[in-house]
Amino acid sequence: MPLKNPSIKLVYALIAIITQLIVSAIPASATGATPPLTKCHIQIHDAHISKYILRTQGKEAVKVNADSKSDKFIQDLRLTVEIYKIGRFTHYFITRHTIEISGFIPANSLTENQSTYEYCTNKKASRYYGIAYAEAYIKGHHFKTPRTISEHIFPINCGT
Repeated sequence: MPLKNPSIKLVYALIAIITQLIVSAIPASATGATPPLTKCHIQIHDAHISKYILRTQGKEAVKVNADSKSDKFIQDLRLTVEIYKIGRFTHYFITRHTIEISGFIPANSLTENQSTYEYCTNKKASRYYGIAYAEAYIKGHHFKTPRTISEHIFPINCGT
C-alpha cells in the first residue's frame, strides 16, 4: 500500500538514513569482545558466620573472604573486601579490610583476604554480601579491577 501523505514518507526516509548512519558508525572492533590483557581474577565468597572466629574468640561474626590470582607477575597488590547489609530502603556499609602486599608476587600465586568480618550483636536474621576489588602494578602499569560482588545473598542469624 503506497503512502499518500508526503510528511510520513519523509519521516520513514529520515529513520532509514539515521539507522544507516548509526550502524555504519560502529567500529568493527565493537562487534566482538575484546579479550582481557591478563588472566587475572578476583573471587569473592558468600557472607557466612565464621567458624574460625567462633572457635578462637568465642564470638559470632559475619565474614566475607576473597582471593586473587593472576597469570602475570604483579607488584604492590592491594586487595580490598567490603561487607554490606541489605536494609529495608538501602544497603548499609558494615566494614572494609584491605591487605597490602609490597613487592613482587609470582604469577599464578593465590592471594587471600580472609580478615574482613564484623561481630554479631544479636541473632536477628540479616542479609549480607561482599564486594571485592584490587589494584596492582603489572609491568610498571597501574591496574584496577572491576568490583566483584558475592554471588549468593541469603539470611544469616547475625545482626550488626
